[in-house]
Amino acid sequence: MDIQEFKHHLTPYTAVLGIDYGAKRIGIAVSDLLQTVATAHSIIHRETWAKDLASLQKIIQEKEVRAIIYGLPLQMNGQEGDMAQEVRNFAAKLAKEIPLPYNRRSEERRVGKECR
Repeated sequence: MDIQEFKHHLTPYTAVLGIDYGAKRIGIAVSDLLQTVATAHSIIHRETWAKDLASLQKIIQEKEVRAIIYGLPLQMNGQEGDMAQEVRNFAAKLAKEIPLPYNRRSEERRVGKECR
């Protein structure tokens, strides 16, 4: 789903869940109900799929989440690598269990003077 379609599916006065996927941990951020700012919520220490799913379901229910956005990591050259594919796979698997609209946002790498 592209970003415009994703925005169209956002329900007013509900939260958006941000997922920073990792092989050992999943970083979680949750937006406010006006969807103007997101703050760090928690870190899920990966165990089994069932436990990871239960943790995510609990947060989604408690925080009135109605959409998910994933950080899509890029390599230093700006290209997608193996981890980006893992994020895509995780997102697809989670969508089968939790049917909320979702999108992925590339984590752009900074280059140039500001990084020197």
